Amino acid sequence: MTGVQTCALPIWAGTTYPLGWGGFVLTWIRDHFIEGRAIACFSMLFGVGLCIQMERTQARGQAFGRFACRRLGALALLGIAHATLIWNGDILLEYAVTGLFLLPLVRARVRIIVIAAGLAFLVDVFLKVILGWLHTPDWLFFAHWKKQALWLLQSANQAYGHGTWSEAARWRIWEWNHLGRAINLITIFGCLPLFLVGLALWREGILVDPAKRIPTIRRIFHSVFWVGLVFACIPDSWL
Repeated sequence: MTGVQTCALPIWAGTTYPLGWGGFVLTWIRDHFIEGRAIACFSMLFGVGLCIQMERTQARGQAFGRFACRRLGALALLGIAHATLIWNGDILLEYAVTGLFLLPLVRARVRIIVIAAGLAFLVDVFLKVILGWLHTPDWLFFAHWKKQALWLLQSANQAYGHGTWSEAARWRIWEWNHLGRAINLITIFGCLPLFLVGLALWREGILVDPAKRIPTIRRIFHSVFWVGLVFACIPDSWL
């Protein structure tokens, strides 16, 4: 339902925001309590899944590193094929790249993983500042493309709404190769701390048998929910 609402917004046609006086409130609730939470849960489950794969691979006496690289490589190829042939908003390539950052930490102590997750979270929060210090090209900033939103929307509508299949494909590849770089960068650094949290939760045994860890899960929820809500209230322009 969230995807239907997002894709149906007239903003994609270049019109003004359509949801009336309460539209921004409803959109904020959708972004931070529905869509944002779904992305967070899915990202943490990816880290959990990587741990489960490691345990099962080792139980069979196989080398996990080679197995994981093969699986992540296949995921990356699927993401590239989907982005270039069907829809360039796919997230599989970003997940595959982010998964590579997890491999050196899969066997690490939980404390090390938690510290890495905290550092990754700080990098994500101050990513714009860090990129500015590194004199990163403007096209790697999503704000650079937001300034060209009208031209991008008009070009996309022309290609997808009135162009041939090959014209739509060329625009999709161009968009993925240019605008997609900025989005990929945001996605990778945004998902990495959540991947690490999922890794730590499984390694700590909290999700191995959650029925026995209900008090711990409740404490974790109450300790991070309000912090996350505070960060969600911070305008993007402040970061």
